[in-house]
Amino acid sequence: MLRRLLPFVLLLAGSAAIALLISSRPKPVAIEIQEKVWIVATTSAQPQRLHPTLTLFAQVTSPGVATLRAAISADVVAVSAREGDEAKQGVLLVELDASDARLQLAQRESDVAELRAEIDSEDRRVASDRAALKHESTLAELAQRAVERAQRLAKRDLGSAAVLDESQQEAARQSMNVDNRRFAVAAHKSRVAALNARLARARAQLAMAHLDLQRTQIHAPFDARIISVSVAPGDRVRAGDALLEVFDPKTIELRAQVPSDYLPFLQAGLAKSQPTTARTRHGNDTVHAHLERISPRVNRGRAGADALFSVHQGSASRLELGRTVQLLVALPAVGKVVPIPVEALYGVDQIYLLVDSRMRAVTVQRSGEHIAADGSHYLLVKGDQITADSTIITTQLPSAVDGLKVRAVDAN
Repeated sequence: MLRRLLPFVLLLAGSAAIALLISSRPKPVAIEIQEKVWIVATTSAQPQRLHPTLTLFAQVTSPGVATLRAAISADVVAVSAREGDEAKQGVLLVELDASDARLQLAQRESDVAELRAEIDSEDRRVASDRAALKHESTLAELAQRAVERAQRLAKRDLGSAAVLDESQQEAARQSMNVDNRRFAVAAHKSRVAALNARLARARAQLAMAHLDLQRTQIHAPFDARIISVSVAPGDRVRAGDALLEVFDPKTIELRAQVPSDYLPFLQAGLAKSQPTTARTRHGNDTVHAHLERISPRVNRGRAGADALFSVHQGSASRLELGRTVQLLVALPAVGKVVPIPVEALYGVDQIYLLVDSRMRAVTVQRSGEHIAADGSHYLLVKGDQITADSTIITTQLPSAVDGLKVRAVDAN
């Protein structure tokens, strides 16, 4: 009987032990799930009046570029200009051989002297003609009296016909001489006028010879920078050949294409005599400029017109022609805008405010960009829900949603 009951007793004992173990096991502690808090950076909203910044790419140009050319044909004697040099107004840049110009000048001077001598001779000649005219007139009167006397004698048969003929011939000759002298005196004015005209032409040629001699020395026409030099000593140049190219640093302009959407703002500023200002960086210097004019033509394939900014401050003289620079244009001021970092904007028109330790989505209206003097880049936004005491979240969170719990880095 004991053998038969032993398995059942063991089974009972095992079941009791298992039940005891199950009843004595420790009970699991309930875990409380806590909401995650994200750490964010914030900034205070400061509505203010600011100038939106339009970023353009401008090319350095100048309307004061001049090509200095040879006015005569000559050999190049000396070249003192070098590419990139600065030259004060009047400084000698290129010297040409002046031998031919000096010979031409001497010839023109002799032409003028010769014509002056001819005019002086003509004045003496007319004086002589006037004196001779008096004598010729006296002789003509005497010859006429001789004719009259011969005629009276011939009527009385006291004189021969031959004597009368000779007296008449002499009277005729003297009359012709008087007419010739009178013509010579009368033609004096026209002869002097012709000589004066030739003298004026000779003097003009003399002045041109002086000018050609001066043109053998090419000087800087203004305070200039040398762009390029096309000749060297020993070259032979002809009239019209380019010698060197210079430009006036005071006339430097920045040419930038302005999108059509922004043209009305710039045109309105010009109409009100309130030119738009701009700035760019050149090395460690800031170059300031203002809008001078807007091109009336839109080139094919472009979406806007060119605006020309004149440089009035900074290291303008060091700007290289043809360089492309980033130009920051200050558009007309906009009121009640809030500058925010680029990271604070989500999507196109949404930011988040910090309200009761949670993110609250706010829809804003963008009013452009603003680049501060130190180079900091901000977006300008407007929103009815943004006030002076609003706190804007500036950290870009990948899981940002409305109501997400956050904590500012400067909060305890």
